[in-house]
Amino acid sequence: MKLVQYADDISIYSTDPSTQVSNKSINQYAPVLLEFITEHDLIVSPEKSSVILFKSRNAEVTTRPEVQVADVDIPLERNPKILGVVHDTSYTCSQHCKNTRDKVRKWVNVLKALAGTTWGQKKETLVMTFKSICRSTLEYGAPIWAPVISNMNWKHLAGDSE
Repeated sequence: MKLVQYADDISIYSTDPSTQVSNKSINQYAPVLLEFITEHDLIVSPEKSSVILFKSRNAEVTTRPEVQVADVDIPLERNPKILGVVHDTSYTCSQHCKNTRDKVRKWVNVLKALAGTTWGQKKETLVMTFKSICRSTLEYGAPIWAPVISNMNWKHLAGDSE
């Protein structure tokens, strides 16, 4: 019996401003990588793979690079989740901020229930619970997304707007 092992979390990237040049260089490198993976008895799943295109100009985010692995077209992912941070093609991290706000709102409701009006947990317990579930969620990946988000996204995270 032969054990099947997949090659996961591999990234091929190109930093060229031209999508066409990046597309060409990635398609030239993909067979080399595929050969390396095959030599090491690993398997790539093109169906589980995706192409991510980061562009600073919004007019270019609709471009769909034609990348293939093992003669299979790789789909474009507009909001990839990489190590728990949701990115977007224009790198605003708006979706990540929205998801984070929604998660924290649920935890804040739990804290409100724990606090109660006529009964409740001690202040120390509530603070420790906040730090462990809310604050850690808010701060996760912050060095990646915090420098690039807009003032509106900061307001959303602070709960100042819907």
